[in-house]
Amino acid sequence: MKQTKQGKIIKRTIKFLIAVAFHCLENLRSGFVKIEEKPATCVVLTYHVVTDSLLDQFESQIEMLVRSSVPVASDSIGKFKKSRHHVVVTFDDCYESTLDRVIPILSKEGVPVTFFAPSAHLGKDAAWITDTERRKLAGPIITAEKLRRISQNPLVSIGSHGINHRRLTEMSDDDAMGELSESKKTIEEIIGKKVKFFGVP
Repeated sequence: MKQTKQGKIIKRTIKFLIAVAFHCLENLRSGFVKIEEKPATCVVLTYHVVTDSLLDQFESQIEMLVRSSVPVASDSIGKFKKSRHHVVVTFDDCYESTLDRVIPILSKEGVPVTFFAPSAHLGKDAAWITDTERRKLAGPIITAEKLRRISQNPLVSIGSHGINHRRLTEMSDDDAMGELSESKKTIEEIIGKKVKFFGVP
């Protein structure tokens, strides 16, 4: 009688352990399934000016970005990895000194970048900045020749930022279409490549 009672206890213990193990495995499997089913995310970071005093901060941001997410090019829609955070890095206006500072850092970390250039202001000061000190701080826009050179970098893509950096909402439909098409055509002639992107001024 004593052996039978012990046998029942052993059987119950075994069943309990099997149930616990099954429950744990099921939770583990469900967790993996949930992770796999999480949708990918993507944010776009837009920069303008990176001065010498901000360069260390910018470099730290890029290093953190690489550790915590997957940097992707602007045309990567549909190529995202499930359950991963993605980020697109862009720069408006194409200030020459800023590009000189940031391209080596982005290249070192393997981060793709899109630069949006206002086609009528290449090699000139940013006339749309009314504050003289801010305009001096930003410096001139990149030249057409330098824009062509940096476009050869496999991590760099060039987009249009309009002709004159005008707000499209303040223009007629015809003028806005001209701003889009003419700036695209001009930049394509400079870099010898198709321009796929437009950054709204």
